[in-house]
Amino acid sequence: MLASRGCGSAPCTSGRTFVPAVPTVGSRVCCRRSVQLHLHPSVTASASSGAASALGVLQATRPIDRLRYQAKLIFDYFDQDRDGQLSATQVGQYVEYCNERFGAGRSDLDALYTPLLVGGNPLGFEEFVELVRGQVKALSVNGRFVEGAVKGTELGRLLYKCAITTAEMSAALAVFKLLDFNADGYVRIDELERAQGIEKKVLDDVLRDADENNDGFLSFEDWLDSYARERPALLAMAVLAAHTAVYYLIFNSPVDTLFKAVLAVLVLLKPQFITNPVIKIYHIVKALMDRGRATQALGGMGAPGTA
Repeated sequence: MLASRGCGSAPCTSGRTFVPAVPTVGSRVCCRRSVQLHLHPSVTASASSGAASALGVLQATRPIDRLRYQAKLIFDYFDQDRDGQLSATQVGQYVEYCNERFGAGRSDLDALYTPLLVGGNPLGFEEFVELVRGQVKALSVNGRFVEGAVKGTELGRLLYKCAITTAEMSAALAVFKLLDFNADGYVRIDELERAQGIEKKVLDDVLRDADENNDGFLSFEDWLDSYARERPALLAMAVLAAHTAVYYLIFNSPVDTLFKAVLAVLVLLKPQFITNPVIKIYHIVKALMDRGRATQALGGMGAPGTA
């Protein structure tokens, strides 16, 4: 059982036992309700004029920058005096806070912290956003971070359920831990009420529904609902076919039976080794096909001023 769910008004410095982006381009469709894609105003304005509409989709669509609004929640938590910047003391508190959640002595993260601690200068919001981006990127480089928190078949189940990669789940876990201000394994919905922009929409459209027992707390699996993609039937079939092919190759390979059994168990415990590449290939192919269709539609409209 996880620790009791408390509420703190200052950065928590206690340890934790925890067992539990970042959305990219395009619409994020969760397991329950969807988060709509936000476009530049130029795209909306051009929607009424043939060629400009297709060109707008190709050129003016940009990723939903959820991480910026998530960083704002974390920044406000540490900016206790509400002066719009973190003092050297508050920066030190934040680094200690992160070390408790991600582990101390990580060279990839220490490289981000050292210039801040040595300089002793205040940290503004924009600089803080870049710091959080750097942390999430560092923690998403390989699967060790999420694999250390979510074990074995549970990791495979969540990856398959949400149709995301290990790197994307690592990014989601990094933000979850940063927003778990009490280090109890939950994010409080009332802590998210201050959210702005797209994160406010995610809260209203996805996360409130994810709290199925209406206790005001989100587990990591609940939190993942807001990162999940819709799993098209074609992708599900591709994943199933890939797993079937791997097992067929294992059991029909000219190797020792014991070795076959070891390989089969490894695939069972680490399904992400197969699922991740299939998901990546699917989304790459889909993006290329979508772009090709948009380019074809643009070409079919003809050059401006022609019949």
